[in-house]
Amino acid sequence: MAEQTTIKVPVGLRDQIKVIAQQRGASMPSIIEEMLEVYREELRMRRLQAQVEATPLEELKDYMKESAEWDRAYGW
Repeated sequence: MAEQTTIKVPVGLRDQIKVIAQQRGASMPSIIEEMLEVYREELRMRRLQAQVEATPLEELKDYMKESAEWDRAYGW
């Protein structure tokens, strides 16, 4: 069994997590792990969006053109 610890959260938050866990037939820790993964993915997507926005327009145009060529080559 993995090492465990206790964290203090507001009772209302704990109750919300408990309800979600019960609805899904899952454990509270698994719900917290899932929420953390969703949060991490959101951060990754925000970083990606910032990188795309920081890319010069000409580079984006070149990328879009090349992507379209690959899409056509694979019939997408």
